[in-house]
Amino acid sequence: MDTKEITTTIERAGYWAIFLFLGSLLLGVVFHLFLWWGNIRDLSLFVRFFPGSLFLLPLFLVLGMIMHELLHALVISVLAPSGWRAVRFGFLDWMTPYCHSTESLSVNGYRLVLLFPFIVLGLGPWVWGLLSGIIELTIWGAIFISSAGGDLLVLYLIRNLPGRLLIQDHPNRVGVRVKEKKKKGGVI
Repeated sequence: MDTKEITTTIERAGYWAIFLFLGSLLLGVVFHLFLWWGNIRDLSLFVRFFPGSLFLLPLFLVLGMIMHELLHALVISVLAPSGWRAVRFGFLDWMTPYCHSTESLSVNGYRLVLLFPFIVLGLGPWVWGLLSGIIELTIWGAIFISSAGGDLLVLYLIRNLPGRLLIQDHPNRVGVRVKEKKKKGGVI
């Protein structure tokens, strides 16, 4: 069995994160202005009812980053044969936290691992903020859409892999290792 690596750099993941943050924040603000013009100040939930909450923003961001990694871990624990024993946490360059599986997962399962925090912490609050008019939720969503930048970049890099193929997190880079079976005359 041969192993092929599909990886990228932490810097490239960072660029994706910046692009996603600026794009989702800009779109969110434009949509809020379009949908809620004249009511944004009245709908500013946290600042209106908890003016001191802005000072807690750094704490909320750290808690959100922890939750992001725990959401990855939750999906890994459901999909990996060893459950929670397959989950590892750590930090890459630039003190970037990560959660990864020590066991191989199917590409489809791995896609779910990558998307779950993006949907729960990013896209969900972003859309909810737009629908409710609570701009802080949209801003929160934009922040956590961008925190999934590396995940979405890896998702893009593995987009052409067959769903049942087994892959594993790369142990020290942003990306995966693909396990390929050799067959007489070529790769299956």
